[in-house]
Amino acid sequence: MGAFRLGSAGYPFGRVVRRFALTTGAVAVNAAANLNAGALTGPNILLPVVDPTQAIRIVSCFARVADAGATHFLTMLGARLQLALSNFVTQTPNQQSVRAFQPFYGPLLLGPVGAAWEVTDDELAYGSDYQEFLAGSNSQAGSFNVGIAADISNSDAAIHAVTFTVTGLFEMYQRQLAP
Repeated sequence: MGAFRLGSAGYPFGRVVRRFALTTGAVAVNAAANLNAGALTGPNILLPVVDPTQAIRIVSCFARVADAGATHFLTMLGARLQLALSNFVTQTPNQQSVRAFQPFYGPLLLGPVGAAWEVTDDELAYGSDYQEFLAGSNSQAGSFNVGIAADISNSDAAIHAVTFTVTGLFEMYQRQLAP
């Protein structure tokens, strides 16, 4: 088995076999009444499965957490976009987090525009990466997802919706054997 070779720009010396964009759209998750620092999990993008001769890369990924109803009762204490192992066959995401990307700002009151950040990850996720976690996490080799979560406080006595959005541009590489 040959390895990915790095080209002059530090990218793998392989060919891009697919460049694609995926989005979750805006998905509402309810924040319970009087919720104090509750962890809310938003939607996930299940990525195509890559085999050991392939790799996947996050070219650019946009994440957003917003107050769907502009209620001024919701506060985001922290958030993360994560790359996690998953099981594509059973459509089960978030079996084991392997990378996390957080915004560079602290607690803030959410409005309808919300809090948004962008992620660019030059690190590749190979089909053979993270094999050590597969047995204990019910994950499938080479199966990854990108998901979003946030710690939210709701200062109202009513339930309010938090909107999560994840949109990404991804590349899939095929290994080119060294001569």
